[in-house]
Parts: sequence; structure tokens; C-alpha cells
Amino acid sequence: MNKMPALSDILVPLHRIIPFSNVEGQGNRTSIFLQGCKLNCLYCHNPETIPRHTPEAKQVSLQYLYEQVMDAVLFI
Repeated sequence: MNKMPALSDILVPLHRIIPFSNVEGQGNRTSIFLQGCKLNCLYCHNPETIPRHTPEAKQVSLQYLYEQVMDAVLFI
């Protein structure tokens, strides 16, 4: 039987986190921007996130992202 990897073992390229945002919709949310997008939309709101690798992006685990959201959960 295949065992699911732990959240701490799965890494993703993080561009930035906005812990509290109410932009583009009702209510508060935590916004997580990952680095690297293949869609290349003509009117992209975040073109700086298109390249897969940038000096600013850092590898973080899904566990880290989960903890960031849980730290803000009372406010979102």
C-alpha cells in the first residue's frame, strides 16, 4: 500500500503570503502566491509570479503554508 507523503515533505515555490486580504471579494482571506505559472494569461494580475524560478521565491513545505493559514484562521 502506498503511503501518502507528509505535508512537511512536499515543497512548493512560494512567492509571498498576504495573511489578511479582502481584495476582490467579500470577507477576509489569507492569500498564498506560488511561483511559476504555465497559463501566461494576457491580463495576468501577478506577472511576477509567472517564472518558475526567481531569486525571491523560496521553497516551503505544505505544512508551513498550513500553519500560516491556521495562525490567521480567527481573522479569516
